[in-house]
Amino acid sequence: MSESKPSGFMPAAFRNATADALCMVAVLLLVALAAFIFGSAAMQRVVTYAAIMLTAVLGLQIFSGNSGIVSFGQAAFVGLGAYATGILTMPTALQRTALRDLPQFLAGYQLSFFAALAVVLALAVIVGLLTGTPLLRLSGSSASIATLAMLIIVYTLLVAGREITRGSQPFYGVPREVGLWTAAAVASMALVAARLFRETSFGLAARAAANDERGAAVLFGLTQGVLAIAMILVIWRRPTGLFGERELNLLRRPGRQAVMASTAPPRHVESDRLTAVHLSRRYAGVVAVDDVSLDFETDSITGIIGPNGAGKTTLLNMLAGDIKPSAGTVSVGGVVRQASAFRFARSGVARTFQNIRVFPHMTVLENVVVAARQVEPDLGHAEAAAMGELARMGLERFADQPAARLAYGQRRRLEVARALALKPRFLLLDEPAAGMNAVETAELVSILSTVRTERRIGVVLIEHDMRLVMNLCERIVVIDHGRVIADGTPGDVQKNPAVIAAYLGSRTSRAKTAAPENQTA
Repeated sequence: MSESKPSGFMPAAFRNATADALCMVAVLLLVALAAFIFGSAAMQRVVTYAAIMLTAVLGLQIFSGNSGIVSFGQAAFVGLGAYATGILTMPTALQRTALRDLPQFLAGYQLSFFAALAVVLALAVIVGLLTGTPLLRLSGSSASIATLAMLIIVYTLLVAGREITRGSQPFYGVPREVGLWTAAAVASMALVAARLFRETSFGLAARAAANDERGAAVLFGLTQGVLAIAMILVIWRRPTGLFGERELNLLRRPGRQAVMASTAPPRHVESDRLTAVHLSRRYAGVVAVDDVSLDFETDSITGIIGPNGAGKTTLLNMLAGDIKPSAGTVSVGGVVRQASAFRFARSGVARTFQNIRVFPHMTVLENVVVAARQVEPDLGHAEAAAMGELARMGLERFADQPAARLAYGQRRRLEVARALALKPRFLLLDEPAAGMNAVETAELVSILSTVRTERRIGVVLIEHDMRLVMNLCERIVVIDHGRVIADGTPGDVQKNPAVIAAYLGSRTSRAKTAAPENQTA
C-alpha cells in the first residue's frame, strides 16, 4: 500500500530542482553584485544585457531543449515583445516625433515597464495561440521549418509596418527603465521557473515526446499538442531547462526508499472486456489480419502465438489503438473506440512494444513517472508509485541513471514498469521476454503472475518463448496468415492439428528442400 504523505510533502524531483535553481540564482546575483560594487557603468550595462539575453535564451530552451525541436520562432516573439514594449513605454511627446504616423489606438499610453510587460505577455499568449494551432500536428523537421516560416512572416510585417516600427530605420526614444537589478531579478525568476518546469507534467511530456514520440503517445495525449502548449508557455511563463539532460542536481539522495504501489483495483470502466469484432488490416495487397473476433477479460492471462509474419503484432497494435483497422471494431469496457493510442491508454489499455521504446535521455525514474503522472493526483504520489513499480521489476537501484545505460533485458522490464504505472485494466505485452536469459524470464513470469493476482488485470502477450507461454498463460490464441486457427487452453492448443501444421509445416518443407542438397554434398 502507498504511504500517506504529510501535508507539506514536496516531491524529491521538485526539492532537487528548487535547490539547483537557487544555486544558479545565487551565482547570477553574485555576478550582479560584483558588477554593482566593483564595475564601472559600462560593465554594469554589459551584465544587464547579459541577464536580458539569458532570459531570452531560457525561453528558447524551454521549447527546443525539452521538445527536441529546433525553433526559429523565438526570435519572432522577442521582436514583437521588444517593439510593443518600446511603443507602450515611450514618452508621449517623443512619440509624436519618432512615430508621427503611429495609429491612434497605439499612441499616448506612456506606461511603466511592468505595466507594459503585462500587456506584452497577454499579446504573446494571443499570438502563441494563433500561431501554435496550425503547428499542432507538426513535429521534427516540419515543425522547425514552420517556425522558420513564422519568423520570416513576422520579420516581413515588422519591416513593412513603418508607421509602427520605423521599418529598417533605428527605433529610438525608448526609456531605459531596465537596470542591473531589474534584469537580474527577471533572469532569476526565469531560472527558477525554467528548472522547475522540467519536473512538471508538461516538462516530462515534452521530454518524453522528444525521446520517443510513438512511445509517448501511448502514455498521454500531449505527444503533438504539447508542442503548441510549450510554445505559448515560452512567452507566458518563460521557463526552460538550462543544462539539458544533465542539469545540476546537488541534493540528489542515493538512498531513496521505494514505496510499493497500491494493490487496489485499477481505474473503473463500464465492463471488464477488451473485444475485437471482425477485425482486419490490409497493407496494399497484403492482408495482415483477416476477420479476427476475440474477447479478453480481466483477471486472465492470454498468450497470442504463431509463426513469424502471422499478424500477431498487427493485431496487438489494433487492440492498443496504435493503428486503425481496415475493417471491424475494438471496444474497451463495452465502448467502441476509434484508433488513438492515448485514448485507449486512458480507457485502461497499456502496452509495451516489440522494439523497445524507452526514453533513453531521461532517467529510469522519469521514464515511469511520466506515465504515473497521468493517473496519480500529484507529482509526489506519481514518484512514489513509479518507485514502487521499479522496485517490483528490480530496477529501483537504477532510478537516477539515464535509461540509455540499462542493459537490453532491463529496458524490457522498464517498459513493463512504465505500462503498469498507468494502472491499466488490460496490459498488452509484445515479446516481453525478448533478450532476457532464463533466470530473467522466470522472474518475469513470477512478476506478471503476481500482478495479475493483486490487480485482477487482463494480460495479453505475444511471445515466442513457448516455455514462458505454457507456464504463464491459461488461454492461448494461435494466429496463422492473419486468421485465428486455435483458441483454448495450453493443453488443447498443443494437440491441435492446425497448430502443429502451422509450426511444423514450414520446417518440413525446408527439410525436404535441404535433403537433395545434403545428398549431393
